[in-house]
Amino acid sequence: KLFISSTNKMEDKEKQDDSRLAALKKYSQVWADTMDISTSIQYKPIGATSNPFIVLANLNEEHNKHFIKEAAEWAKQTHNPDHDTQDRMIQRAVMKCMVSMGVAMSQHIPGLVNTQVDCRYAYDKQKIIEQAMEIIEIYEQEGVMRNRVGIKIPATWEGIQACRVLSSSPHHILCNMTTMFGLPQAIAAAEAGAAIISPYLNRIAAHFDNKYNPKYLPAPNNPDLPFVMKLYTYYKQHDIKTILLGASIKHTSELELLAGLDAITIFPTHLHAMAEVKGDFTPQMSVEDAKHSPPLPLDSFIDDEGFFHPVFRIFERSNRCLCRI
Repeated sequence: KLFISSTNKMEDKEKQDDSRLAALKKYSQVWADTMDISTSIQYKPIGATSNPFIVLANLNEEHNKHFIKEAAEWAKQTHNPDHDTQDRMIQRAVMKCMVSMGVAMSQHIPGLVNTQVDCRYAYDKQKIIEQAMEIIEIYEQEGVMRNRVGIKIPATWEGIQACRVLSSSPHHILCNMTTMFGLPQAIAAAEAGAAIISPYLNRIAAHFDNKYNPKYLPAPNNPDLPFVMKLYTYYKQHDIKTILLGASIKHTSELELLAGLDAITIFPTHLHAMAEVKGDFTPQMSVEDAKHSPPLPLDSFIDDEGFFHPVFRIFERSNRCLCRI
């Protein structure tokens, strides 16, 4: 379980904050899409997300470069030349680097830090399980228990089945399922016990339309927004406890349309922009509204691989058509 309140708990000083960021925190959990602790100190997010690209960008900052040297030394010291290849040692160094940054971030946020498994394992259930457990082992060796860590896993059939194993006894690992392209993935992820799912705003269109450029697309016309709304409605109508974490926000204007979502992870530049502007939000999503929306029938995909793939392909085709409108 995630022992996190539905909104940020603000201290007395923060209650006087009339910025757009403070307003958003009244309706949704605000997470930071970075592993740089300076962001958490300044903007006080609930949780933090990352991927290898974010970590690489963070490591380019001078004050973070010590993580590289420390991870390399650790990988050399723990390397077993009789069983591990050079590539394996490098992989463990990268993994250690991501975990160490997560450990540092965990000291400045009350919620979860998220670390991603190697995307090359997206279609290998056993590899995902093994690496997720290894990541958790390193975190716990550094004093951060598994109830403070989310493991980001792509929501392929294999990833969802890996989540099913990891989230259950005896592991009880919190899984954050990513790369959502259709409702079947979200349904199966919830059935597998995912703690979080992360639909990537702007990624569906970007993936299926080479000409798509969010810079020139007004937020209300973003084809990914109805998809996120549908996920929210389905989860609330069926009392699913999995947290919906909106990600890949390209414009602060999109946050207006996501206010009320369980949680949103936001780039540091957008956090800064929101903190500098005064104003309130009108929440666009609420449990009450979702429950009074046209009913979405309860469905199941967790045990039917043959049905999962064809339905997922239908959603892929729908997204392609939608992105060309």
